[in-house]
Amino acid sequence: MNDWGLLPGDGPAQIAGVALPAGRRIYDEDGTELLAWVTSQPMADSGRAWLALSDAHAETGLVPVLLPDSGSEDAESAAALSGWDFGFGVPKDITLLDSMSAADVLAEDWRSAPGLEEIHTSSRGGGFPGLAPAGHTPFPAVTLHGVVCALAAEQPFRLGLVAARRPADVPALTGWDGNGDGPGTAARSLRISTVLRSWEDRFGARLLRMGVDDLVIPQF
Repeated sequence: MNDWGLLPGDGPAQIAGVALPAGRRIYDEDGTELLAWVTSQPMADSGRAWLALSDAHAETGLVPVLLPDSGSEDAESAAALSGWDFGFGVPKDITLLDSMSAADVLAEDWRSAPGLEEIHTSSRGGGFPGLAPAGHTPFPAVTLHGVVCALAAEQPFRLGLVAARRPADVPALTGWDGNGDGPGTAARSLRISTVLRSWEDRFGARLLRMGVDDLVIPQF
């Protein structure tokens, strides 16, 4: 498809049979690189829209993500939305992910903050125990749909779309870093995407929502 991975323009959109309310394209701080398309206001039934668009990813090349609302509903504020409202920063070269290892990233993090990732109870206090074994039992579809809709109902969410070959690449493509991509840590969003790729491969996890400083990733 010639329009595979093509983000909609400003205004309402129809993606894979899902009608979306008015939204706008979000660019990087220089206004040159397109990062995402985001609804101008919180979206009703955002969880159901996420599920439908997630299922259609292979067809569209667009990854849906729920984005917490900033709290303002006037048109002027909606028009002034920027990537910073959602924790987006400087997009990264995702070809670098192919040479990065989740085990290396997590081992480095373990040395600086033991116990935060991939914990094996018997290994607490020791060196990095290695990656947890892959899981092979996905949630039943009805359970997953219920969890996604419940999480989406916790607060108002805008719906974002990011052009990506896999959901794990979204943090790197948008420069999302969990509020830590400052001087000296410019590769943090690449490190996050490296770990998310591993979680996708081992556990069927998929990015659901992104805040300024947190991610939610259910298992499929």
